[in-house]
Amino acid sequence: MSSFAPARTVCFVIYPGFELLDLTGPYSVLASAARLAPRLGWTLCIAAPESGLVTSGHGVSIQADHALSDLETRSFHSLICIGGDPQPVQEIVSDPTFMASLRKAGAQAERQISICSGAYLLAEAGLARNRRLTTHWRAVRPLAERYPDVTVEPDAIHIQDGPVWSSAGVTAGIDLALALVEQEAGRDIALKIARNLLVPRLRSGGQSQYATDLAAQFDPASRLARVCEGVRKEPDADWSIDGMCARFHMSPRTLSRLTRSELNLSPAQLVERLRLDLARSLLVETDRHVTDIADLCGFGSLQRLDRAFLRQIGVSPRDFRARFRTPFPVETAS
Repeated sequence: MSSFAPARTVCFVIYPGFELLDLTGPYSVLASAARLAPRLGWTLCIAAPESGLVTSGHGVSIQADHALSDLETRSFHSLICIGGDPQPVQEIVSDPTFMASLRKAGAQAERQISICSGAYLLAEAGLARNRRLTTHWRAVRPLAERYPDVTVEPDAIHIQDGPVWSSAGVTAGIDLALALVEQEAGRDIALKIARNLLVPRLRSGGQSQYATDLAAQFDPASRLARVCEGVRKEPDADWSIDGMCARFHMSPRTLSRLTRSELNLSPAQLVERLRLDLARSLLVETDRHVTDIADLCGFGSLQRLDRAFLRQIGVSPRDFRARFRTPFPVETAS
């Protein structure tokens, strides 16, 4: 690689503890595009707090071509901030010298891009102010709370808001990179790269289809966890507002305040989400018929289950089962 950053440089920003696949997935896509479409004039480089070997969170070290501070006045096609686990991300966004360099370098870029929790770097540097961002579903809520000047999209695989691009977790960086290639080099090049990597050019549904159960996200001793556990144990029971209040000895106002403050959901939306979580587990882990699952989970009909899946997850129950089903179901249909 050259010792400077020309105008068409795509620069990946890493730091100790970064997520390896956040870097290697998009890098592979964009390097392939640079080779297949030389008219792009793309040159890829990697920058870090210091040049030299940088150890990822998985222990694999990557050579950083530049210290980011040496590139503050260069022009970039794209500056791509790579994600990592909470501790290394917190450490890097708390480094005022590095963040000052990122702010200056980002201002020189045509595009400011984040992969997964790299969204924290863009937000902390002020490069996403008044923009929409997405990130890994585990980081959505803390990102939104920490940066109120950013609109966080919780379910997107990747989004573009003007010059700011962002992706959800890990492999979603490949989706974003393919979208960038399609915009810059055309659909044929993007499809060729997707075929070579054996990945879909576009995947249906948002990241909700990959997320963990809602009920698992709370302290077991909390009031909301008890509500969730009650719905999970008897999903086909009466979980109207009155039914929930009677069961858990709360007023409608208290129940609504609890679900909205913790999850930004109404009580009815919470019940639907919990029923969906159970339905997802049954679709993946059992051979039960979809109609039976709709009844067991309290939806009452296959049509209501279909509508809930399409509204909340973006795919039908049958498509979800085909995509995620285990080859070793724990029980079979009677």
